Amino acid sequence: MKVFLRIINSLKWLGLVGVLGRLLNIRSLEFFWFFFLLFFVDFIFNLRFNLQCLKQLITLPAAPIRSGFKLPTKESYSCKGNYILPFKGEWSVVNGGVYKEISHSWFIPSQRYAYDFLVIDEKGKTYNGDLHKPEDYYCYGKEIIAPEDGTVVYIYDKCEDSRIYGNGKLDTNIKDICGNQLVIKHYDNEYSMIAHIMPNSIVVKVGQNLKKGDFLARCGNTGNSSEPHIHFQLMTGKSHFTAAGLPIVFNQISIKESEAYQILDPRPIPTAAKEEDKLGENIASAYIRRGQYVRNSEWQQKK
Repeated sequence: MKVFLRIINSLKWLGLVGVLGRLLNIRSLEFFWFFFLLFFVDFIFNLRFNLQCLKQLITLPAAPIRSGFKLPTKESYSCKGNYILPFKGEWSVVNGGVYKEISHSWFIPSQRYAYDFLVIDEKGKTYNGDLHKPEDYYCYGKEIIAPEDGTVVYIYDKCEDSRIYGNGKLDTNIKDICGNQLVIKHYDNEYSMIAHIMPNSIVVKVGQNLKKGDFLARCGNTGNSSEPHIHFQLMTGKSHFTAAGLPIVFNQISIKESEAYQILDPRPIPTAAKEEDKLGENIASAYIRRGQYVRNSEWQQKK
């Protein structure tokens, strides 16, 4: 089925030849217009994904309206919980921060303060072997843990790993934008979401109470993902479509920088973000940002 959908996705663009034939009045090319019908076939076969994209667009005003057009900021909001990073070992922050310039997705309210994490080696690579195979990525299959005490309120676990093209292109033949995911309620109006989880790796259930550090699932490449990674965000509600994102302070973590990251991602870091950096071991509390290597403190790793 995926091969069939990829063929349709390629052939539908032949409709542009029909446009050219119409503009140049070449009747033999005009029949290529019919390839545009494949857009409808593609839309129907990817109905859930396309409807989610439409829903995300329609619901963009929901969080700003609910907050009286005063979305949470790091100055106006303090976390109710004491959050740790949702993984063991050292990972790199590849997207995210509390400033607009380095935000994961500033104009999508629930993802404004979201983070993407993956594992990078000393050569600035995220895999060893075949870049098209998810299992060859360093972070694939690694444990995902509960960032704070809470209760599981939502799980989706019907996605296969998405195709990896290796050039940043995304696989659109997917069942869900976020892929396999779970949402945890930690406090009133404070929920975390973890997305792109490995197929069939979620070991918790809806309604299950969790303790900080509990094993939840494994890192995967499901949904709208170009390569294996963990997507993590804190938000005001259960739905990532209508909730507002919350700036996250992580507790008892270690933070460092490495030149290897610049090999992978040469995007500059704004001065304002660098001025607030906290680098070192066993930092009591800190915001983190793209370009940093982070891990939970040793005592939490052993807990």
